[in-house]
Amino acid sequence: VNYWIFVISASSRYDSDSKETVLTRMQIEKKWKVGHRTPSKNRVKKGDKMLLYKSGNENMVFIGSATLGSEFYYSEDPSYGYVDMHDIDVFKESIPIKPLIDSLSFIKLKKKWGLYLSGGINPINKIDYSLITKSL
Repeated sequence: VNYWIFVISASSRYDSDSKETVLTRMQIEKKWKVGHRTPSKNRVKKGDKMLLYKSGNENMVFIGSATLGSEFYYSEDPSYGYVDMHDIDVFKESIPIKPLIDSLSFIKLKKKWGLYLSGGINPINKIDYSLITKSL
């Protein structure tokens, strides 16, 4: 099992949506749209665990988690594809990343922590995944 952070950023189709709208869409569609340029898209596997992180000055929070139900697959439009999800957990309270930065091992340069949340899908280890979800 691998662990991932899926990032909602300014370039995401989900960016302008509220946290509630994003999570409702996740629960209804049970899939996540992924751009064809997303570097890690072909590394995700069925059974992997993901955290959903909403970036931006007003956000910088983890808002949910899920288990991947598929590998990445293309839609009819070759500019994007999807990964299926199940066991979707909507966090009752968002988890801010800032208090966790010093403890997260995937963030090597603590002053430049935002660099580690670019690219759409970012790998993390089980310890960091547990640390973030333990903050619930």
